[in-house]
Amino acid sequence: MTWLLFIGKILFVLLAIWGLVSLGHTVVRWMLRSVSQKERDFFLVVCVQGHDEEIEYLLRQLLSHYQGDRIPPGRYQILCLDRGMDSETRTICEKMAKQYPMIRIVEGILPKEISAIVCKEEKKVV
Repeated sequence: MTWLLFIGKILFVLLAIWGLVSLGHTVVRWMLRSVSQKERDFFLVVCVQGHDEEIEYLLRQLLSHYQGDRIPPGRYQILCLDRGMDSETRTICEKMAKQYPMIRIVEGILPKEISAIVCKEEKKVV
């Protein structure tokens, strides 16, 4: 009987700590919220080059992250910047774009200078 009471107390303490951490997270998010009522659109650019084994995982991870942040789906887009992706990777991106309207595949939409900065290329763009 005393072991059950001991385990119950430990469980209570762990759940209390979990609740306090969750409360702290909520307070921090509230403090960092935008005071402006203006809603902004934003774009997340994912550079895809060659064969990418993890592109579906990455896109689903980004979707779950932004959907969890209470951002309306029409306010953000995930742009898959085609930097020479292979046919298999492109097929996966196209299926994801068909399933989720906030994902788009773009080719040549960014100027070379911006593309080099966004994709963190080592080459100097002239």
